[in-house]
Amino acid sequence: MLHRLLGASKAKSNVQMFLASRKETDIGKSMGSANRLEIRPFHLEKDISSYVRVQVGALEKRFDLPTERQKRIVTEITMRAHGMFLLARLIMDNLLDQICHEDLEEELRSEILPKGINQAYARILFRMQKGEHSTRRWEISKLGLDILTMIKRPIKNMKYKQPFLSA
Repeated sequence: MLHRLLGASKAKSNVQMFLASRKETDIGKSMGSANRLEIRPFHLEKDISSYVRVQVGALEKRFDLPTERQKRIVTEITMRAHGMFLLARLIMDNLLDQICHEDLEEELRSEILPKGINQAYARILFRMQKGEHSTRRWEISKLGLDILTMIKRPIKNMKYKQPFLSA
């Protein structure tokens, strides 16, 4: 669409364009009878859906989600975004930041999944204030390090021959 507009501006020497991210009545009044092209949420739906689909692919790799569940997530987030890429991005970043399947499912619950930009930011702030994210990540990281430490030093049969000491 932008290519066509730019092509039109080259074809006619007196074509000027003004692009704005949202409708502003004062700007609209000053433009007078100029032609307007409004981009509504439904115009962006396919683009947002494509973005969400790619991000859900990353979720699938981490959490092994069934295909039907992936489709439902794409549909739900695309609908909730209502034409706002930023909202879709905040929701997906939050989902991708989950560290276990249970946390992901909790965030996907209908009453928790943000319905607007304010709720998305509120959800992020809530999780930061709770501090559960860093605590859980530390617990899982510590468990992983403990397991790696045990794996690093193989137990030899000779250690089993020594008597166990109890305090």
